[in-house]
This record gives sequence, C-alpha cells and structure tokens, in this order.
Amino acid sequence: MKYAMLFSVGGIAVVLLVVVHFAWAEDFEGWNLQGGDYDMFQTSSVNGARDECVQACQDYGGCIGATVVYSGAGFPMCYLKTGAFTAVEDPSAYSWGKPLYYSAEPNTDRPGQDYASFELASPQFDHMECRRRCQEDSRCMSFSYVLPGTQAANGLCWLKDGLPMHQPAQGVMSGLIYERVITNPPSVISGGYTTPASGGGAQGNAVQNSESMAGVDLPGHDYHDFDMTEANPAMCLRVCQLDAQCRAYTYMPPGVLSAGPHCWLKNGVPAQQPYPEAVSGIVAH
Repeated sequence: MKYAMLFSVGGIAVVLLVVVHFAWAEDFEGWNLQGGDYDMFQTSSVNGARDECVQACQDYGGCIGATVVYSGAGFPMCYLKTGAFTAVEDPSAYSWGKPLYYSAEPNTDRPGQDYASFELASPQFDHMECRRRCQEDSRCMSFSYVLPGTQAANGLCWLKDGLPMHQPAQGVMSGLIYERVITNPPSVISGGYTTPASGGGAQGNAVQNSESMAGVDLPGHDYHDFDMTEANPAMCLRVCQLDAQCRAYTYMPPGVLSAGPHCWLKNGVPAQQPYPEAVSGIVAH
C-alpha cells in the first residue's frame, strides 16, 4: 500500500512516498525513485530486467532501493539508490525498496546507547527523517524518534551506536539499520512491521510473544544462520520475530562454535537439549 505526500521544504515542493509494508520487498509499479543513485547499468534483457536490478540492490547492503526505466530503445536501465530520493509517477518505470529502510516499530523505544540527539526542523518531518540521518552516519546502528510535543516541539531524534533492548513506549518509534546490526542476513524476510503514514499509533504485525531459554540448545530445523556484529541474543530473537517462517532460534556467544556470536533461525521447534552457553527461544507469530 502506498501514499504520495506533497509538502514544501524551503519553498520547494517535495513528493514523499510513504509505504505501508507487510513484506520484505515492496513493488512500486509506475513509480520512479529519482535521485540518490550510487550506480546505474543497462540490464541484459527486457523480461528479466526487474529481477536483475532488484538482485543487484539485494547484493549490496547499502542499497535502499532500485528503479528500472523502460525506454523502448534497447534494454532497460537499472538505477541503484543509497541516498534520499523523490518518488514521482512514471508509467515507464518500476521501482523496488527494502522495507526495513522505510519502517520503524510504532510505540516502541530503545532507551540507551545514545551518542547524538537533535530536534527535527519541522513537525512535517517524521521518523523517516530520523532514519535518514541515522543511515547517513556510519556509526549509527539504531534510532528512536519521539513524536512532536513530547520532548521537542518538532519531534526529537536519538541516534544510537548499538541496539538497546526495545520496550513499549507511547509516542515513540524506533528502528534499526539492518545491515549494520547483522552480517550475512537472510535473503528474504517475510515478516515486518506496518509503518503508519504519520506518527500515529498503528500496531506492528509481527507478534512479540516469545519464550526465551538460557542454557538450552534447539538442534535441527535450521533454514538460515548468520554471524552477528554484537554479542546480544536479543538481536537473534529480533530477526526471528521479523521473519514469518521463523518458529525458533538458537544464539551462541563468541568463541563457542565460531569466533564471533552466531544465530540460527529455525522453521520448526526442535527438541530441547542442555547447552550451557546457548540461548534459545520459541517465537509465536
């Protein structure tokens, strides 16, 4: 579901595409994401242009979206995005975005690990601006946005150099920069959070219910595993919650089965086995 919003910044009209996400990938048929390009190339076919362009974006962690333009002469062009863009309607274009770059958990705070905060320039900006500022700073791994009128008249953005535990908080939206939190992420995440078009209180569609068990391993039913950038089992749980096919997970700290922390995602619930260093959990979607 997509909404086009028109507002003015410094006298310049800007179209902002606000997306409500229910899946890992979102198709923008008839939209051209103009600007923010870091690379462009001519695709090798007409029929496979979309898949080729999207795959190129998926292969680079910094890519936040892609646009295919069908010119009618030769094979379509692919434009890959890392920066801010303006979404305009264009019947000759197809675009795709990584939803986790355009989402935040509503009514959720991640208190702690702040290294910077700032008031937004206008109440017309929302968590999207907070996310953009976090994305542009390589130190930033997550953020929290406080709605206008609570801590600041125009809304306040907190940038964080870690991933603090989340907790319920009315009027706060939090998000993470996905590729900085984990390495080698699953290629498809089919869960996700509903992102409201404004700072309202829409509820996420990923269920938070989980049962965590320290000292327990759940061997088997693995469909993906990955190295983690932080020794925090809550990060492993978080990825499982975001993936609709994930039923359980097991986290191992550094130096046990690999040099760094590691997470296994499972599409079933294996039998429990004692393992002192492990942390496992069962997630209900």
